[in-house]
Amino acid sequence: MHPSNALVPHLDSAALQRERRLWQGGAPWFHDEVGVQMAERLAWFTQAPASWIDWEPSWGGQKGAAAVAARFPRAKHHVYEPSAAGSVPASKWRWPWTKAPSTWDGQTPADLLWANMGLRGVADPQALMRQWLKALKPHGMLMFSALGPHSLETVREIYAQWGWGEAMSPLTDMHDWGDMLVSASFADPVLDASFFDLTYSDSSALLADLRTLGSNTHDQRFPGCRSRQWRVQLCEALQEGLPRDEKGRLIVRIEVIWGHACAPSGVPAQTGETAISVDQMRGMLRQPRSK
Repeated sequence: MHPSNALVPHLDSAALQRERRLWQGGAPWFHDEVGVQMAERLAWFTQAPASWIDWEPSWGGQKGAAAVAARFPRAKHHVYEPSAAGSVPASKWRWPWTKAPSTWDGQTPADLLWANMGLRGVADPQALMRQWLKALKPHGMLMFSALGPHSLETVREIYAQWGWGEAMSPLTDMHDWGDMLVSASFADPVLDASFFDLTYSDSSALLADLRTLGSNTHDQRFPGCRSRQWRVQLCEALQEGLPRDEKGRLIVRIEVIWGHACAPSGVPAQTGETAISVDQMRGMLRQPRSK
C-alpha cells in the first residue's frame, strides 16, 4: 500500500500514454468482462437515474455500458472520452445499441457516473475522483472498478526470483481507494474485491493474452529490449513456476476491486474507514435517493 494522499508511485507517464493509445480501437476483453459483471450490481437499484455518464468507454469497454443502457433505457446517456478517442463524436461511434449517446458537455451533472476500470493506470487518482464528484448531482452515484494488488502475483514472483526487474506497474489496495474517496469528499464509499482465475494451454498463449491486457508501465522495468533467448527462458520459467488446474492448464489470478460512493448534499464526508458487508451495500442501494 501507499499513502492515500500521494500519487501512485512508480508509474511511467510515457508508458501509460502508449498503453492508452493501444486501446483507442477498443478496450481489452477483460475490461469488457469486468464491466458486464459490474452491471449485475445495477439490479440493487430501485430508483432509475435520469441521466448517466459513461466515463472513457474506449478504456472501460462497451459491453458493460450496453448493460447499463439496457437497464435504464429512459435515462439520458452521455459519454466522456478525454483521450484521443474523444476526437471522434459520440454519434459516429459504433455503439452496440440503437440510439447513440451524446457527448457529455463537461458541465451538466448526472445521477450516475459509470467508470469501468476507471482507476487503472491513473497517476493522480484523487484528481480524477474530484472530477467525478463535479460530474455528479447531489446524491448521485459513482460506480467504478480497478485492478487489485494481488493481480498476477505468481508472475511477479517469477520475475523477482530470476532478477528480471519489475513485471508490471504497482496497484492500489481497496482500503487506500476508500481513503481517497473520502478525501475527495465522496460519501459512504463501499468497496469489495473478487478474484478471476485465467487459464492457458501454455506459457506462449499466456504471454500473448497478457499483451492484449496491457503493458508494463512500471518506471523501474527493464530499460532495454529483451532477447529471443530471454523470451525462451521466460516461457520455461512460467511453464515450471505457475500453478495448474486439474486439466494441466496454467493459472494466473487477477484481483478486481469494485466500488461505489455517493456525491454528498453539502454535508462533509466523515473521516475514517468503515467496513460494510455486501448485504449492507445492497440495502443502501435499494433505498430511494432524496430529491
